[in-house]
Amino acid sequence: MEPTNNLAERDLRKLVIWRKKSYGTRSEKGKSFVARITSVIETLKKHEKSPFKFLEGALIAYHHKKPPPQIAPGLGF
Repeated sequence: MEPTNNLAERDLRKLVIWRKKSYGTRSEKGKSFVARITSVIETLKKHEKSPFKFLEGALIAYHHKKPPPQIAPGLGF
């Protein structure tokens, strides 16, 4: 398939290729995790933030029972 100029389709293309190469996931929990984490990572990239720093902050906040970091504080999420 030829790539299109549609930004959303281009963003999804690499995820579709990854899913086909890795044979996807085996459970609904796995599908849910992949959908959420890839959404967070792509959003962070668009906001020019480090996905690893965000995930580190989220895990630290979870273990200290604090609110998680926000991806875009100005937008409320």
